[in-house]
Amino acid sequence: MIRQAAGRIVMIGSIGDRITMPFGGPLAAAKHALRSLTDALRLELAPWNIRVILIEPASIRTNAIDKLDRDVKAAEHDFGPDGWALYGDAFTHMATRALAREAHGSHPDAVAAVISRAVHAAQPKTRYLAGKDARLLATVARLPAPVLDRLRRRFFDLPRPGSAARTGGARGRSVTAGAPPRDTRTGSPRSTSPRSALAADADARRT
Repeated sequence: MIRQAAGRIVMIGSIGDRITMPFGGPLAAAKHALRSLTDALRLELAPWNIRVILIEPASIRTNAIDKLDRDVKAAEHDFGPDGWALYGDAFTHMATRALAREAHGSHPDAVAAVISRAVHAAQPKTRYLAGKDARLLATVARLPAPVLDRLRRRFFDLPRPGSAARTGGARGRSVTAGAPPRDTRTGSPRSTSPRSALAADADARRT
């Protein structure tokens, strides 16, 4: 039916498809996936003059902030004692800033207005920013990674690089993704069952 009408598909994504906040990796990954899906559909449906448009809201004040607040309060239990000892302060700082931004975000009507523009425009854009600070964040996201990292650390009050690193043999040691772990005494490969990054990191710090 949409092919017969040469209609439009409007996807609601997030500014998170351009910039990732600490501890927000899984959410940002989902937003990046939606952006990629939108790009693919736009090419695939173009022969039928079907426009595929992505809306990228930033800070929007909705009831979802209440769920985020509950999730933050439950985080200490989810991290566990070892994980919280390692990441608790950084996570708390991040969550405090994130909650404050969402609480002072735009009303959802701002997103509705952008959707209306996308639907009625004679020549719609492929992507539309919406909500408070959307343009600012989209601009900041284009900065070189080292500069962007410094800004995010400052904004979220995160520890500086190396501030929690162990001294001695751990300094300068790198880990290759997918490579088997090695015994720290012999250097030979060591077989272990899969574990979360938090648990593995906590074990390494206890040795």
